[in-house]
Amino acid sequence: MLEEAPVALKEVSNFHFCQLRTLRVVKGNEKVPKKNINLIATASKYGLIFIGIENGFKILKLENILDLDEDKENKNIEENYFSQFVKSESPSLLALSADQKTLAVCISNNTHVVADMYDIAAFADPEGTPTPFLNVQLSTSDAELKEFIWNPVIDGMYAFCLTDGSLYVHELNGTVLKIFASEAQAAATAACWSPKGKQLVVGKKDGSFTQYKPTLQEVKTVSAPPLQEGEIRVANICWISTTLFALLYVPDGENVSPSLIMASTPKGAPVAYTNFCDVCLGNATSSDQRYFMHYESAW
Repeated sequence: MLEEAPVALKEVSNFHFCQLRTLRVVKGNEKVPKKNINLIATASKYGLIFIGIENGFKILKLENILDLDEDKENKNIEENYFSQFVKSESPSLLALSADQKTLAVCISNNTHVVADMYDIAAFADPEGTPTPFLNVQLSTSDAELKEFIWNPVIDGMYAFCLTDGSLYVHELNGTVLKIFASEAQAAATAACWSPKGKQLVVGKKDGSFTQYKPTLQEVKTVSAPPLQEGEIRVANICWISTTLFALLYVPDGENVSPSLIMASTPKGAPVAYTNFCDVCLGNATSSDQRYFMHYESAW
């Protein structure tokens, strides 16, 4: 069952975002990698921000950003704030573990995908040269990285999927890597851990989504909603509560806009879909557009 979201206008006067600083990330001859998934990671517990650029990544100290002179005439654009630069191949994704102690820097080249794992303590010395404590090969083919997500509760566990649709779960215990599970034919396009980290939900190329245990044992599969755009894929998925999921569906084609669908999957009852249509207001600019959803329960 697919329903249109009700039109409800609510005046919100005490909720807003306040811009603190605008920082120039790329300076001079520096460039941002053309193929990227997510190039910003924050370790708020340690006051560090990581930003990927071509040939490496930069580390900002949050305290330095907050201490920038607010009285400067050109205070909207700041340049002198980086504390470290770590040279590497151009990253496509940066992600921090749940305890913020391990930084994964994922690098894609023409033959494989590698995740360089860094201990957060390696960035304590601004004059030091941080090196990864482990290099993990994520693919052995020309498939590129599609999604990489740390488990929100189990610190060393992460899942990832590749552009060939394959799905994997790994677990780090110190410097020891365990390949927890893999599924070459998962047809995965997006993934998200449950809030308690006990299961994984995976969006598929055909618009369906499946709940898995960390061993990739299938728990439940839900079919795609009856949208009118023809063939659709799951571009992003967010596990909100036990039986509630938010999904962004994108039809095939160029300059297409996503549809936000809320899927309610109560036990013993039909799946109910609510269509919020295009919440991005038609801002799609490429066929490889990236979308991110984050559920903040406190809000």
